[in-house]
Amino acid sequence: MNPDRIAQAQLAYQRLLELNIQYEESVLNLLKYPGNHEIRDIKEDMAEKVRQWEEKFTKEYADLILQGVTFPRDLNTYNATQSL
Repeated sequence: MNPDRIAQAQLAYQRLLELNIQYEESVLNLLKYPGNHEIRDIKEDMAEKVRQWEEKFTKEYADLILQGVTFPRDLNTYNATQSL
């Protein structure tokens, strides 16, 4: 496995995790202010961005995933593994 490619995948995955956090924050804001249409639009935009990044990531790095390279489920775990 190419270490540079794995490093690129890890950076892309970190971005995906960050987008997921932004999406979760937009959902929480919508729960706080359910009638706010701006927040609803932001949530929908973030959901689309996350979907696009997930699709892009899966297409771009499917070979690594099939080879058994794993990626942490959350940013805290990701950051912890990067400091090792």
